[in-house]
Amino acid sequence: LRAERMAVRGLLTMLHPDAATPPALMQAVQAQLAAQARGDALPRLKSMHGLDRVAQSLRALMGLEPLPESHAGRPRPAHAVPDVFQHAHLAQGVAA
Repeated sequence: LRAERMAVRGLLTMLHPDAATPPALMQAVQAQLAAQARGDALPRLKSMHGLDRVAQSLRALMGLEPLPESHAGRPRPAHAVPDVFQHAHLAQGVAA
């Protein structure tokens, strides 16, 4: 359902699972590759800063101070983990 809504908005290309036969998958991949080769504008998801929003919500639930505003929306390397997960033991009442 979410993918269908995103596809309607042009954020991604979706192939319904019921239609995901080997030939249909191959056709979809070939269509994307051809579009890229032509230089067509391909659907791109933009960052909605979900990881930062989740981290801030978890910090609030655990009674921790929010991150400074300068952290919100900043690009993160793929391997970065929000520091809230370093404090996960607090949510379970376990002493560090």
